[in-house]
Amino acid sequence: MIRERNIREKRLPTSFPVTLAWGAHQEQGVVEDVSRSGAFVQTKANVVAGEVLSLTIHAEEDVTVPCRVAHVLIQETANQLGRSIGLGVQFLPSPALSALENLLAQPEDEVPVGNKIRVSVFGDKQIIRERLGLALLGAGYSVATFGDEKELITRCLRGDVDIVVACLEADNLKLLETYGNAATLRTIPMIALSDGFDSVTRLQALQCGVDDFIPMPFIDAELIFRLDRIRDSLHLIPGAILQGDLREIGLAALLSILDAERKMGILWVSRAGMNHKLYVREGKVLSVGGGSGDELELLMALLGWQDGSFEFNSCSVTVEDKINLSLQQLLLEHAYRSDTK
Repeated sequence: MIRERNIREKRLPTSFPVTLAWGAHQEQGVVEDVSRSGAFVQTKANVVAGEVLSLTIHAEEDVTVPCRVAHVLIQETANQLGRSIGLGVQFLPSPALSALENLLAQPEDEVPVGNKIRVSVFGDKQIIRERLGLALLGAGYSVATFGDEKELITRCLRGDVDIVVACLEADNLKLLETYGNAATLRTIPMIALSDGFDSVTRLQALQCGVDDFIPMPFIDAELIFRLDRIRDSLHLIPGAILQGDLREIGLAALLSILDAERKMGILWVSRAGMNHKLYVREGKVLSVGGGSGDELELLMALLGWQDGSFEFNSCSVTVEDKINLSLQQLLLEHAYRSDTK
């Protein structure tokens, strides 16, 4: 079982695009997680362990750091981990590392719950259970891992589980059958990580109580994003949900609707692998999660998005007001900045 004391340093699950450069070569990729000492990059770059290269992380602002390849994840090992092929890099001493501090110093999301959400991870492969456990602990969840179905079911029936994350094989659906036959278990949300499920099996799984599917290979950031959505939905006001496309209704217009109706809840906005949360109370944006640096500056950048998707969930919001502007002031400030560019 994974315990919190095993966490040695903060790993930030991400989906930022990156550029790797070495010699006369360049290769694109995605950084799946980053810490103060290194990162794992999903890429097909043809490099070997020990090679020195330059890594540019394309976040809100580009961050370029020198690094050394620590290991290369080949296809066979990647399959065992449920990951894509890629490489782990160790950052080398550089003044540019200070720019990573802002990226890693993102404030913890403040969620109106008394205790941490309890996630139980189930799967046959210990290596994947450990990967998931470490990622979810780093994201602020309380985590227990299980390789035995009976132990997981016992914990669920005791009421000690809020969400289940299950790594399921197409030829081993006993857990789903147990879930589908027990009314108590079906009230516990489940995310299924699966490889090779056909449409019939997916339908069977949904009928048994699975709430969401993530195909393997997957990145930690996607799992945490979907878990966060389920976590927030545990505290929803019934029926209070709004979702759509930012190309059809811009963020400014959307915030005006929430302000006019004095809404309270969390507004998710997503685009090209970037996911952010806007905490709203009485129609006013109080805080923005999922970015680094000044939250007002991040909100100004989000107001400039011309595409993407959104979803608003009504729930209790108790975070501190870090924006300190009314909607009218916010939109006037954004218009002024746009006019002076």
